[in-house]
Order: sequence, then C-alpha cells, then structure tokens
Amino acid sequence: PAETTAAAGDTARTASSIETARGGEAHGMPEIARRHGQNPSHALLRSLLVPGWGQLANGRLVKAAIIGGGESALLWGMLHEKLLADDAREKSRKATTEEERAAATAEKDSHLRQRDNYGWWSFAAILYSIADAYVDAYLSGYDEEWKLHATVAPGGGARLGLVRSF
Repeated sequence: PAETTAAAGDTARTASSIETARGGEAHGMPEIARRHGQNPSHALLRSLLVPGWGQLANGRLVKAAIIGGGESALLWGMLHEKLLADDAREKSRKATTEEERAAATAEKDSHLRQRDNYGWWSFAAILYSIADAYVDAYLSGYDEEWKLHATVAPGGGARLGLVRSF
C-alpha cells in the first residue's frame, strides 16, 4: 500500500509536469509564473488600476516611473482641458455680443478636441501599460540578458555589438 501511494503521487506529479511541458497550465497559472511568484493576470490588473503599479510589482522601477508619470500626465491633461472647455462654455453663455459668443464657442470646441486627444492617448498608454506588465510578469522566470558592447579598434575603427545570453 505504501508503494502504491508513492507511485500514485509520482504519477500525478509526472502528469502535471508533462501537461506543463506541453504548454498547458497547472493550477490556472503558467509554470514559469508559479515558479517565480509572478502572476501575469495580477500584473495586468494592477497596471489597469493604478498607472505603473504592474511594472512596479514586476520590479521595473524606471519603467514604472515613466509609465506612471506619463499616464498621470495624460489623464491630468484630459481633466485640465475639460475644465477649460467648461470655462469657455460659461464665457459663451455670459457673452453679450455675437462675436464674443462665437469666440468662446470656438475656444470651447478647441478644448474639447484637445480633451478627446488626451483621452485617446491615455487609452493607448493604458493598453501599452497593461500589455507590458503582463508580458514582463509572464517572462519574469527566463534568465535572459542583453548586453551592449562597444569597442574601439586600434587604427581608428569602432565596433558596436549586442549580445544575448540565456
């Protein structure tokens, strides 16, 4: 009986290893992510909720600062343009001449277009951020490194190379 239990346990572990080796997932999470504690879905959600949080959770501090700052600036720009459009709308409502009303309406329309532009850029930045966080988390277990090598040859030549090691 003891041998049967051990054999059954070994079979279960082997089946799980084979499933994972075939590209399947064990326990709902890719094997590489389970080994290194990174869950790509969690990184994606973090990045969706707070700008740069997914990158920060993946240990990418510079990327988190750039993405977090960039997304925040775009969202602030969108809000700022909306407030300016509201002010222009109020100016248009209080205008006493047709010229003032037309100028205020043109200003309002301009701010609304800018707000929409900021909105689309924010949307694109958020999509990039969540995709980046997901991919970084998924690939976090691979030991791969890229190095840039630059050398100056005697006699005036120069070489630039990119080396990938894994």
